[in-house]
Amino acid sequence: GGLPALEVLELGFNLVKRVEGLMDLPRLQRLELHSNLLHHPGDFVELGKRFCESLTVLTLRDNAICQTPAYRLAAIARLPRLEYLDGLLVTRAEHLAAAGDGSEGSDAAARAAQDAGLEVGTVTPDVLQARAFTRVTPGLAYAATARPRSVSELLAGGGP
Repeated sequence: GGLPALEVLELGFNLVKRVEGLMDLPRLQRLELHSNLLHHPGDFVELGKRFCESLTVLTLRDNAICQTPAYRLAAIARLPRLEYLDGLLVTRAEHLAAAGDGSEGSDAAARAAQDAGLEVGTVTPDVLQARAFTRVTPGLAYAATARPRSVSELLAGGGP
């Protein structure tokens, strides 16, 4: 299975709660996950493992995870080839800050995540309620009763 030639995956406004199941996408360059329910710090780790070498554009804006301190730095540390994060150019200064003292790989990423305070308890239910379930977009409104899904469910064609 898989989609080995896929370069762009747009999953905004899909009630995605976890980044998982993104296997066999070796050419993925752009991932759009804006306006979902992402809140788990482990999702940065998952993205870093899978797309460290290919992902250049990532959009996560309007997710609860974006409310954590130093979110941007932690994302850049996990995905060192990023050119754009949430529609903004990733600067050389940001890449240097994410790399810390110049060491590479998981040490810099782990340090940035730790510095960012990205721990499981960082995002509270109150933050999720305020950021994810109350947003209204013209013609679309989220309901607290909608069942959040994972990326793997969406790719497999699972419904709400």
